[in-house]
Amino acid sequence: MKSTFEVDSEKFNEFLKVNVELGTLHTKRYSLNIVFFIFTKTDRMFFGMYGKNKFEITETFGYFPNTYRISGDYKLKGNNQTEVSYEIKPLGFIYYWFKIMPLAMIPLFNLVFYFQVKSASYKDFVIANSIMICFVFFSCFYMWLKKRKLENIFKEVFEIEK
Repeated sequence: MKSTFEVDSEKFNEFLKVNVELGTLHTKRYSLNIVFFIFTKTDRMFFGMYGKNKFEITETFGYFPNTYRISGDYKLKGNNQTEVSYEIKPLGFIYYWFKIMPLAMIPLFNLVFYFQVKSASYKDFVIANSIMICFVFFSCFYMWLKKRKLENIFKEVFEIEK
C-alpha cells in the first residue's frame, strides 16, 4: 500500500527512532521467548529494524505474539511530503504455527483419543471435534484481528493517511 502524507523524511525517521525498539524480528519476540518478555518490557510500540529509507517492524506484544510484520520504504516526494510504501507480511515460524497447528491437532487428537479411550462413543468424538474446530476458527479470527490491529496502530503512530 502506498501513502503520501505531510511529513518530511527526517520527521518520519524521527518517528521510527522514537517508536521502534531495534532488534531482528527472527531472533526475538517469538512465543517461545514469552518468559523473557516479562523481564525485558519496553514502552515502544514497535520492534524491528530500520535504515535510511527502509524499515521492517512488528508490534511489540504483551502476552500474545503478533503473526505479521510491516516491511516498507519511504522517500521524500516533494514539498514536505513523504511517500511510504509498505506491505504486511507473515512473520515466519509464528505465522505458520498459528495457521497449521490447529489443523494438525485435529487428526492427531482423534488418533490418540481413539486408541487411548476405547470406550469412547460417537458423541464424545463429535463434542471433542466441535471444540477443536471452534479453536481453528478462533485461530483464524485471531490472525485476522492482529493483522488489522497492526495496520491501524502503524497508521495512527506514524500519522499515515489513506
